[in-house]
Amino acid sequence: MTTNEQKKCEKCGTIGEIIETENLTHYAKCVCPKCGQWLAWVKNPKNEKNQNRAEHKKLIKLVNESMRDFCWNCSRDKQWLSQLNPSLHLVAHHIIEVCNGGQDTKENIQILCNECHSDVHHKRQIHQRYKEILSITTNQ
Repeated sequence: MTTNEQKKCEKCGTIGEIIETENLTHYAKCVCPKCGQWLAWVKNPKNEKNQNRAEHKKLIKLVNESMRDFCWNCSRDKQWLSQLNPSLHLVAHHIIEVCNGGQDTKENIQILCNECHSDVHHKRQIHQRYKEILSITTNQ
């Protein structure tokens, strides 16, 4: 989540408010002002790209060396990615998101190319929308 996005509380439907934190990884957190529910971490708008790259490199080192050089989803290796498009690269992906209790452990990290990583997060957003719709229809 970025500072210009809005997040709605699943419990009460109130728009969350952004509260700055002293956390080095995240700039702020989004919390429901009505019920206090934590909603999302907010990315630091400064140096976001460089910070993320450094974090991904650190997390990639948690994975066995023989498993670091290719995308676990599409199986394209580093060399193939750079030949297709110089902006393609490998990133570390949390299987269980940190905001949902996931840890920075080798069991919770998988290596994906940035295209597959974007797809995974896009699909999570779609599933989240279905959860919200289902919770609204079942609560009526």
